[in-house]
Amino acid sequence: MRPLRILVTATEKIPSVELGALIPLGAAEARGICAPLYKDLMQISVLDIAWCDILLIVRGVTAEAVDCASAAKKYGRMVLGYWDDDMTGIPQYSSSFKQRTRPDIKQNIQDLFAITDKFFTPTAKLAGKLSRLHGRQASVLPVLPLDDRFKPPSGHEPARRVAGYAGSADHGQLLNSLCLPVVSNLHNQFVDVKFEVLGPPPAARYWMKRYIKYIPYVRNYHKYLDLAVSLDWHIGLAMQEADEFTTYKFYNKFMEYTYIGCAGIYTNVEPYLSVIEDGITGLLCENTSRAWEDAVARLLNDGDLALRIKKNSYDFFKAKHDREKLLDNYLSVLGPCLDFRAPEISQESLKGDPQYSRRNKALRIFHHIRKQSLDRTFRDILNRIVAQPAVYAIYLRTLPLFDLMSRRNGHNKTQDTP
Repeated sequence: MRPLRILVTATEKIPSVELGALIPLGAAEARGICAPLYKDLMQISVLDIAWCDILLIVRGVTAEAVDCASAAKKYGRMVLGYWDDDMTGIPQYSSSFKQRTRPDIKQNIQDLFAITDKFFTPTAKLAGKLSRLHGRQASVLPVLPLDDRFKPPSGHEPARRVAGYAGSADHGQLLNSLCLPVVSNLHNQFVDVKFEVLGPPPAARYWMKRYIKYIPYVRNYHKYLDLAVSLDWHIGLAMQEADEFTTYKFYNKFMEYTYIGCAGIYTNVEPYLSVIEDGITGLLCENTSRAWEDAVARLLNDGDLALRIKKNSYDFFKAKHDREKLLDNYLSVLGPCLDFRAPEISQESLKGDPQYSRRNKALRIFHHIRKQSLDRTFRDILNRIVAQPAVYAIYLRTLPLFDLMSRRNGHNKTQDTP
């Protein structure tokens, strides 16, 4: 039997895609079990759907996700969903709150519940909620260690003392309202300590602070990890909003800071309460300035404690997150899905597909030109613009123009299949 063909897709290749699908499926591919392929939702054509046995949609809520899922079901493919956040309960502080709470997005989620065969998630609490919403049992997929470069921390303090904060744009509010004020208050006491922010940009009032360095987020997850490791942080800060939304998350930041090799301080909220032993594998504290100042000062004043936390965290992951055992568990949870093989479909029979051929031709050409010709900032803006139905309808009507641009730039031979 040939390896299972799994087409993994999302709006873009964010860490959730890597941790929930590409890292474990890549390990499964090394065993000869499956052949995973990733494409952004806007890149997918009907030929990609015909190639796969299973379509795995990560954090799907958009109209493109519904369209791809519908096409997959039309051609007899299995459709799976993966959520690592409660996509129905996006909080107001999130930068995506307005977009994710629109009526059309809510309808998309309902449509995907109707189409999707099974949902997966990294936490039992989120699996329980998804089971109720979907009407079918959602399953918990384990998260594998980041890769085989996971190494024990050094047994000495770094040459320079740096406290760091790594996060996505969604954490900008907490960074500027709590984290950076704490750092500023501590600077007078620890003048030799530098602070680095990897990800969300600090507010303008912190730009000229010499002890604060901003490092833009790196979108490639593996390059991001390589960069984070090279920074050689002494302490990693993991502030989370202490609300219900956070409790559905997996403890990615604990794993990430352990991988980086720094001693972590975490908000005392789930998911950290279940895995962090205060003073053993990290420090837990309330989201108050005083509590965070005391926690950071505690590690800066006690280098031996910081080293013990680093070592204990590494030992925890080596004992609880054996990569091969977790991969066995991951594949066991997928269970019957691994035996599924979709019917073969000839490319010739797809040429007349009225719903996808013309549309995806425009999408693929547009995506290629966008990706090759524009920097990431402008592409992010275009993503938001193109997501609007009216704009989408306009550029579909400009297919002849896209064809002309494609031929002039040598892009007329677009790769449709893996």
